[in-house]
Amino acid sequence: MSRDGEKIFFELIRAAVWQRGAEVGNVVTAETWHEVIQLFKAHAMLGLVADAIMSLPPHKRPPETECSDIRRYVGTLVQEHYRQDTVIARLFDMLAANGIAAVLLKGQGIGALYPMPNTRSIGDIDIFVGMEQYPDAMRVASAYCGAGSATAVPTDDNIHGSLEVTRPAWLKGVELEIHYRAADTAIQSIKEEYNRWAAEMMHTGPFRTVNIGGTEVRTPGGAWGVVYVFEHLLKHLRYEGVGYRQFVDWMLCLDAMGCDYDALGRLLRRFRLMDAWQVLGGVLVWQLGYDAARFPFWNERKARHSQGRNLRYITDSANLGHGTAQAKGYYYMRPSLSRKLKAVRYYARYLMFELRLFPHDTVGRQARRLLAALRGA
Repeated sequence: MSRDGEKIFFELIRAAVWQRGAEVGNVVTAETWHEVIQLFKAHAMLGLVADAIMSLPPHKRPPETECSDIRRYVGTLVQEHYRQDTVIARLFDMLAANGIAAVLLKGQGIGALYPMPNTRSIGDIDIFVGMEQYPDAMRVASAYCGAGSATAVPTDDNIHGSLEVTRPAWLKGVELEIHYRAADTAIQSIKEEYNRWAAEMMHTGPFRTVNIGGTEVRTPGGAWGVVYVFEHLLKHLRYEGVGYRQFVDWMLCLDAMGCDYDALGRLLRRFRLMDAWQVLGGVLVWQLGYDAARFPFWNERKARHSQGRNLRYITDSANLGHGTAQAKGYYYMRPSLSRKLKAVRYYARYLMFELRLFPHDTVGRQARRLLAALRGA
């Protein structure tokens, strides 16, 4: 990514999120626009910035072929939102009718915080029901999806059951995940404690209620909502590939939740997230335009670790499950020696990134893993 392209990329995100005009300079070449638009696609953010791009003066916009692609993309995205809203509303009504309390994780719940909710990119629908309700929830969801008798047996190495809507035809292909555990955490040693806490939150809240398709749907609120979104971002950054859309999700949750900062701080320390929170806060403040004075536990010294080479790594390793962190795992599982060596190279590069980004946290985590291995030897 060129320096000019990077400036335009972040300026358009700030303009879209904070609802102001974008300043992109007087002359932007077609090559730079193509580079920027491809990066928005990689980070799942083209829908978010589409209006900011199209609001530029005509002589500053991308070439008409690129503008046409953007309009088509947004049109398709709006249709996908309508499909998901329809499925969520109907399924939550059915779950409630069967006495099943459910919470919508991420997705449309976070989308409601966006200036234009229908422009947030979407994936599958994540619904948290907990372990006890899971078999009944899968039965109800399977009946709705037309999936027949889906398995309802939780396993230790998974957190949800997966379904796909098969009828009616216009909803076919919408994907669901029914969670018996809330998350597969970025820090594996806190996974059980984190999921016990999330199970408690599912019963006690706090909740934020969102109207989706005419149905009132519960989503995580307060410190729960903010910590859940941040922990999910961190897991993607460490293991699956991350996108700046997830940073925007985190920022908008933080901006809207109005959570108790004392409670937030206790949770971040309890789940060993404070170091990462303070480091990645630099992206929110310096790239996305969040006010440092309003960012909880702001630490400029730590935030500087998110800049320079580390920021370029985050930018270049997009996106959302398809980045180099996931690729190293893929190559390691391949049979040939050359691909296993490629996995080692991926891992070495990623470990150096983590050491630069979270030096204190990474050293401590690797030391704990070594001690655990020695005890088990």
